[in-house]
Amino acid sequence: MLDDRPRRSARRLLLLAPLVLACGCASTDDGSDRAGLTEDQLAAYRVEVGDLETRPVALIDEREPGEVLTDLDVQLQRWNELLLSSDDADQRARRSMEEHLRLRARNHFELLSDRLVDGIVRHRTIAAAAIGFSADDAATPLLVAALDDESVDVVDAALLGIGMLADPATPMGPLARKLEQGVDGWTRSNAAFAIKKLLEAGAPKNQVHTSLRLALLDSWDSVRAQAAAALMIVGERKDIVSLEDALYDPATMVVLAAAKGVRRIGEEDDSARGEAARALFDAWQERDGRSVRAILRDQMAQLAQRNFGDEADQWREWAYGLP
Repeated sequence: MLDDRPRRSARRLLLLAPLVLACGCASTDDGSDRAGLTEDQLAAYRVEVGDLETRPVALIDEREPGEVLTDLDVQLQRWNELLLSSDDADQRARRSMEEHLRLRARNHFELLSDRLVDGIVRHRTIAAAAIGFSADDAATPLLVAALDDESVDVVDAALLGIGMLADPATPMGPLARKLEQGVDGWTRSNAAFAIKKLLEAGAPKNQVHTSLRLALLDSWDSVRAQAAAALMIVGERKDIVSLEDALYDPATMVVLAAAKGVRRIGEEDDSARGEAARALFDAWQERDGRSVRAILRDQMAQLAQRNFGDEADQWREWAYGLP
């Protein structure tokens, strides 16, 4: 999820404002021998990333519910800032923060689900984003229902939550409609992100495949890039034509995703290898710019399993020598 408008806050993807609310919050007893720890103490335990099945929820959280929601708001905003960074240290910090967000979302699942259904717009927005980190499939129907919310802020946050939850049983039709028909570019961008994450998790592609090809023509760079990345996962030979056009996109991130998609299709379908090779070679010959040409050459080298460097004649012989 990338920011197409640098003057607009990156937090617009989450639309999270600091909030204070007073409501009840129940904690869950999971039978752990870590009973008696506060949430912050429990979060300090080192647990392997992604190991959620054996991770207990915190049994004690002495904070008021308003403090819990405000804390989640701040953490989600910081997570979103890190997500948009290309710095390796920031990405390590993001992964660590995601683990803490998962713990807190699981611990406060009841609070988040209640606010998502019955809260005011700000509360529904924070709940929709946060509950997606819970790794609890019970959040799926709540998030899908939130796609019909009257507030675009809540819809955008629900799409983000669906992507982070990545439940492959999520209905794909509503996401395809948001990708195709979303009036707001942020909505379409988050819809493309959610679809990509679900496809990575094994969700079926039949309801979103055409929508992804159409999204390659979107006016927003981030939508086109996410769509190309999704086609890298599920694309087939007939998608090469659409992805080939994306190799000439003015946005480098779109070119990168499209080139990877073309290369993957060529690797996995021998009948498409020649078509993929020629698409990459022709774009490499025609495009200007060192970074874009390097991307295209790297994908050619991976497909060819050899690297001819800048020797255009050898690349042409390889690409046009394939059936």
